Amino acid sequence: MVQALAHSNLAWQESETVEILGSYKKLMLAGVGLDDMDVRLVLTNGTAKAQIAPKAICKTRKPLDAALKTPRALWEFQGFRLNYGCKVPGFKHDAYPNH
Repeated sequence: MVQALAHSNLAWQESETVEILGSYKKLMLAGVGLDDMDVRLVLTNGTAKAQIAPKAICKTRKPLDAALKTPRALWEFQGFRLNYGCKVPGFKHDAYPNH
């Protein structure tokens, strides 16, 4: 996944500071629109940040499907794309019921 993201056309802001992630409810960058997707890679030697505008989410995230190796992870990832109005051929909503 990290290699696929690295080869994407996202504009990364890199820092040698390792960011401490708080609650997912507070992961917003100053100046980023509420509809933008905030992408953060936190590694042992630094942090990289990028944003994906809503109109680019479908195009940017589809190539990342190949990086996911388990069917459930792929299903979750594709379901998230559907929430943004992306077309995901062959997606089955009931493949992993939540009960």
